[in-house]
Amino acid sequence: MTAAQTVEMIWGDPMIVASRVLRNVITAAHGKILYVGDYASIESRATNWIAGEQWALDAYAAGTDMYKLNASQIFGVPYDQIGKGTQRQVGKVAELALGYNGGIAAFATMAKGYDIDLETLPAFVLPGANEAELEKARATAKLYLSHAHGSMSVDAAMSCDLIKQRWRTGHPDVTRFWKMIHEASVEAVRDPSIVTEYRGVHFRKSGNFLCLQLPSRRILYYYAPQIVTEMVQGVNEDGTTYQWEATKLIFMGVDSTTHQWTRQDTYGGKLTENIVQALSRDLLANGMLNAERAGYEVVLSVHDEIVSETAEDFGSVEEFEKLICRLPHWADGLPMAAEAWRGKRYRK
Repeated sequence: MTAAQTVEMIWGDPMIVASRVLRNVITAAHGKILYVGDYASIESRATNWIAGEQWALDAYAAGTDMYKLNASQIFGVPYDQIGKGTQRQVGKVAELALGYNGGIAAFATMAKGYDIDLETLPAFVLPGANEAELEKARATAKLYLSHAHGSMSVDAAMSCDLIKQRWRTGHPDVTRFWKMIHEASVEAVRDPSIVTEYRGVHFRKSGNFLCLQLPSRRILYYYAPQIVTEMVQGVNEDGTTYQWEATKLIFMGVDSTTHQWTRQDTYGGKLTENIVQALSRDLLANGMLNAERAGYEVVLSVHDEIVSETAEDFGSVEEFEKLICRLPHWADGLPMAAEAWRGKRYRK
């Protein structure tokens, strides 16, 4: 029996096993130690901060479990009664999937990634819904399933939409941010003589580019922007469907799936994703510089994680956490948090 066959017999697919232990191959040099800091829910914190969702910022600052808080709002169950089971998982997926104007598809895709069986959701979600919520969810579910035949049952799609409805109701400032950012971008493209702004995000047309300036003053560029309109279907609060003329911003860029240079479209939710992920990167870079200046030599970054290498007798986990969470002046009020550890071998 080969080594690969032995691994497969005991642990499963050798390639999957290898990928799981790949991090552990990275070790500190002789006489050195690794400090690793992982930012906690950085995109959620940045989304609520840039949108001005003050109750969420206060909750994060107080150390409240945001996923349990979401679950409490979604299911109408007291916060203290939310355990670590399905309800909290739904609250987690809602926070991760819905912050960028996602709907049924966004929630369902991420839920599957967290091993949530969509067909179990109706028993948790539907009984607590009022008639208006149900009518809107039913119409939205049917509209969604007309383009995604067989992907899930009507009840499961309704449950996903009800979760979306309640998340948006609980996050009015984030929902408003999508709309206002979209309008600001469109106005800037239509009139190159003006600069538009919403909550510290500025737009202006400069030559062939739409320039989006972040609160950090870094600029994102969208090449060859144009404004187009198209007819789309929507669902009213009473569950009736309607058609309306939607304004879309299109630009040239590399498609993340095909890797081809092509025309793409964007909207308030996707622009919010660009803004938040760019801000999260700027916060990560700021944390790396803070660590470097204090003697924690940065050797690696992975997503929202900073890895430094120092002498074994240098520093402390507490100091490292404080350094990487020290905010730049432009991010005042953002409730940063990180969990750090030190050790010889890198791990998740």
